[in-house]
Amino acid sequence: MSQGSRLQGKVAIVTGGGNGFGAAIARRFGEEGAKVIVTDVNVDGGEKVAAQNPSNLIFQRQDVTQEADWNTVLDLAFSKFGRVDVLVNNAGTSYRNKPTAEVTEEEWERVFKVNVKSIYLATKALTPRLIEQGQGGSVINISSTGASRPRPGLVWYNATKGAVTNATKGLAAEYGPHNIRFNTVAPLLSGTGLFSMFTGMEDTPENREKFIGNVPLGRLTDVDDIANMCLYLASDEARFINGTEMVVDGGKLHRALTCIGFLYITNHDVPKDVISDLEHALPKLFALDPVEKDKVALYNSSHFLGYSQVGSETTAGVADKHEQFEFAPELPDLWRLGLPLYERLKELNQTPPLAPLPFPNPAARVLCAAPEQDLHLYVVFRMSSPYGETKQVLII
Repeated sequence: MSQGSRLQGKVAIVTGGGNGFGAAIARRFGEEGAKVIVTDVNVDGGEKVAAQNPSNLIFQRQDVTQEADWNTVLDLAFSKFGRVDVLVNNAGTSYRNKPTAEVTEEEWERVFKVNVKSIYLATKALTPRLIEQGQGGSVINISSTGASRPRPGLVWYNATKGAVTNATKGLAAEYGPHNIRFNTVAPLLSGTGLFSMFTGMEDTPENREKFIGNVPLGRLTDVDDIANMCLYLASDEARFINGTEMVVDGGKLHRALTCIGFLYITNHDVPKDVISDLEHALPKLFALDPVEKDKVALYNSSHFLGYSQVGSETTAGVADKHEQFEFAPELPDLWRLGLPLYERLKELNQTPPLAPLPFPNPAARVLCAAPEQDLHLYVVFRMSSPYGETKQVLII
């Protein structure tokens, strides 16, 4: 990366700077003219990073969970450089992806101390000094896509990142009048040796392909992707950016907002062996993404309050409970794909009784049918977003 001047004259602190994202951020800041204090509990790693650009980078050991260490780092910054302009709260930790009931109290306490308490201590120590300094500042908190899309197995890690994201928005509102900007950067999983820890899967080419298959840009996050986003937020180019979550995930969030994964196939009192057959056949039948197929689950279900003939704008039953919206054009013809499954169930002569199910408010057009046959199969699929989840129902 060539030398630049986007941070010329600025002083930055980057925690967790001994490797990974933090090392890349510190190097990038130094290349753009900033004086950077690289902090980490990993002394060897931090010193090696600082040695790559000794004119602009210095190392200071810091445990971000200790208030005394924060005061030491800030005292160093003000005594050596006379100011602080940028803080990147990058230091973080996790436990290995596993069932939540197996997470120990020690692991829980550690992940909250490093990921959340550190932000509290940083804010407590730095903001009074920035206010006194009177020239504003930029605080960048490294969050995660897990803050808005939590997954099983990393519940408490995702909770810490959700706390960071939420706190950042509140801090942005509180300290904005002092021209102190707070923003988060939310990376996708990177290829820095943490694949198995975060996914719970063995780090193999096949498993990486499955994960990457759900990323429109077709790769994991690179450390320079995060460094460049932090560079922007630290620079004067972002002087009007405050309280924002900058998602760096190659479009994975957009995909989650626009593409629907089939999560639940519901049919009451179908024998377990039939359910098992359907569960294995369903991903292929609906041409699911390799990652999405792992989300398929089958449950007992219930009655639909409103029906619409396929291709018709008319409704029967409780019409005011029925709403129609347009599907995104790239989605498959759900009715056509569902027919083979319906025919298979007819062959099995499954005619289940049905119990009440409220009609959900869908985020897409739902093609519904009330076939003359007694069998009703409900395909309930879910779309998640940072604002919650919506469920859609397809009746076959």
